[in-house]
Amino acid sequence: MLGERLPGGPGRAAGGGVIVAPLPLFLRPLLAPSDDPVGPAPAPAPLAPPAVARRIDPAGARARASHDLLASQLRARTTAAPVPVSSTAGYARLTPEEQAQLTLLTTGDNPIANATRAQVDALTSSAAFRAATPDQQAAMLREVLQTPALKQMNQVDAHREAPVPPIAGPTEVKSHRFKNPDGSYTNKPALRYDVTIDGRVVPVFVAQPVDPNSTQPSVEQIAKGLASLPPESRSRVNEVRVDNKPNPEAFMYAGDDGIVNIWPPKWKQAQPQIDAIMLHETGHIISSQEWGSSRRPEPEWKQWEEAAKKDGCVPSEYAKKNSREDFAETYALYMMVRSTPQEAAVRAMFPARFAMIDEMLKNA
Repeated sequence: MLGERLPGGPGRAAGGGVIVAPLPLFLRPLLAPSDDPVGPAPAPAPLAPPAVARRIDPAGARARASHDLLASQLRARTTAAPVPVSSTAGYARLTPEEQAQLTLLTTGDNPIANATRAQVDALTSSAAFRAATPDQQAAMLREVLQTPALKQMNQVDAHREAPVPPIAGPTEVKSHRFKNPDGSYTNKPALRYDVTIDGRVVPVFVAQPVDPNSTQPSVEQIAKGLASLPPESRSRVNEVRVDNKPNPEAFMYAGDDGIVNIWPPKWKQAQPQIDAIMLHETGHIISSQEWGSSRRPEPEWKQWEEAAKKDGCVPSEYAKKNSREDFAETYALYMMVRSTPQEAAVRAMFPARFAMIDEMLKNA
């Protein structure tokens, strides 16, 4: 179930650029004009002839020389060339499995490998890393291994928005069951829409009346979300129910009955978010149908927890909530990178869990 995974987080510059904060004024004398990200400082007033300058301000030259020396030392300390990570003392302290994982993550020409390689290069060239003990360096490298892969997913192939599939309706329904936040149900009048994808109809029930200012997704957005799902996921969805009352705990929820329940979120969602969260929810449907729900757990859940420990990293912060959310997030990541240039790099981060999903889909 996704409640916290609504869009948000730190902003970034347009086009993915880095926002550079101005340097404090007291640091600017230590940098040459070309080093200042804000731009060159105003030109100083013309100096008197050298002899006069020494006579009027004999300490000025020494101060400027001291500033120049400090600036060169500062640049030397913070812009050292990166060293091969395999040659560092911290790398030697990693386990063979961790070394192999780091090598795989920094090898190849794809957005995730390139981003991880840049992250490692920046780390090994930093003053903090060079001053750290071997054990401290190893801990820093382990943080790279544990970085949630979904932080990098904005660098994976651009979101491919599906076209709107055929939608029939609406037809009036006098009473239909809608799930409440506490797990109970309320019967409400609804409008039924039939979304047809690959010859299969998925009914979408929208509770009535709908507030004109509601933040709930439109039927067209829901249809596009269904169309964006991989066939293995979409085939598990039996019905979509869109309530007209918000659920403070979640935006979407799905379980072993194959019903995707949607409540009006705190703010309107863009299509990529709707698609991603719907994919996450189908992960809950599949895992519940194949391995049992939290009420009727099967042995595979224990195996999943052991695989997660073996992999040693998480697909997102939300995945830390419990093993069910970890599966849904890992499943979404699996489907996002499957058959893309990023698959090998991401699979290297989650070898045990991806293998379990491989087996699940093979046997489903």
